[in-house]
Amino acid sequence: MTKRDGMTFEEAMKRDILEGGRGLNPGDRERVLAEQAEEQAKVKAQQTEAIERAVDAAIAKARTASERGQ
Repeated sequence: MTKRDGMTFEEAMKRDILEGGRGLNPGDRERVLAEQAEEQAKVKAQQTEAIERAVDAAIAKARTASERGQ
């Protein structure tokens, strides 16, 4: 694991591929792009879950206030 510009070789290769490079081996570009898409999907799912929890909490709060007659 050689560090160059504060990055590992793998990190530098990913950066180069995401900037339009093709990678060193056949399939590198496709693999990196698939990994990036998977990571973006995970982040989106986490954001969606957080929004759903916030909405559920707001609904529960509104129901509680409504039940109290406020």
